[in-house]
Amino acid sequence: MKNKNKNKKSKTFNIIGLVVFICAIILFIALTIFESSHVCEFNRAFPSRCDYQLLQLIVGIYNVVNFIYTILLFISIVLLIICIVHNFKNKKIKYSIIYIIMCFISIILFIYPIYNKIYYGFNSQRTYNKKPIIYIYPEKESNLTIKLGNDNLLTHTYPKYNSEWNVKVNTDGNIYDYKTNRNYYALYWEGIDNSKIDMSEGFVIKGTDTTKFLEEKLEYLGLNEREIEEFIIYWLPKMENSKYNYIRFRTTDEINKYMPLYVSEKPDTLIRIIMDFKPLNKKIKVKKQKLNKQERNGFTIVEWGAREL
Repeated sequence: MKNKNKNKKSKTFNIIGLVVFICAIILFIALTIFESSHVCEFNRAFPSRCDYQLLQLIVGIYNVVNFIYTILLFISIVLLIICIVHNFKNKKIKYSIIYIIMCFISIILFIYPIYNKIYYGFNSQRTYNKKPIIYIYPEKESNLTIKLGNDNLLTHTYPKYNSEWNVKVNTDGNIYDYKTNRNYYALYWEGIDNSKIDMSEGFVIKGTDTTKFLEEKLEYLGLNEREIEEFIIYWLPKMENSKYNYIRFRTTDEINKYMPLYVSEKPDTLIRIIMDFKPLNKKIKVKKQKLNKQERNGFTIVEWGAREL
């Protein structure tokens, strides 16, 4: 009778452990598909406040599901360990091995996000996306809400960023911030940036040719003369004295993945530029990067920044 009760208890644990593990895996697959589709981080300028609130709701649901997934993984690990112990006691070696594998998978899935947070939050080798600034050029005076998607990565902002910027923008590009009651010509942010890029492509340019190269490429990418001047004034001292510089401009998708930008009113033209560069002592060979020419039409938002590797 005791053995029968033990077997029944063991079977119950096995079933519960298996069900919880399967539920956790299903949530993992769903979250992975959601993240890869960039629904929660894709750079999109929403045409209405209603759509902006809908996005907030979607992101909120995503965070809740992610929390439930983490709890399920933890419960799964505990139950699977109990299943392993019960099956070993009942000399069911095959079942024990299966549950050991399942437990190992659960532990990896549980630890990996924690490792990522520790690595990106405390790694001394982390790099920074410096001096990204946002210019806004509406066709009419507009009240806008500007939001950065991964604000946990922000290190410096001006005016101070508190979950969003609420601003009034004139047609000349002047930005009035309602929180500070001050006027600005651009919005500034800086953040931790450990984005991986494809360094097999790009450009290798002599330090002395930096100005000419940047003038040509930044104009091609859509910046006007004032924006180009401000970009070069800031980055030239960090590049010109190197023998060579490896330079690569990120794709729109790469920028959107790193730091989504949400705007309450959809611009006709959105230009986002992040330049990655690395000083070199000697010339190296890389595949020449193909850039897409940007044209400016109507309501335009421009953002530029860079990162030294």
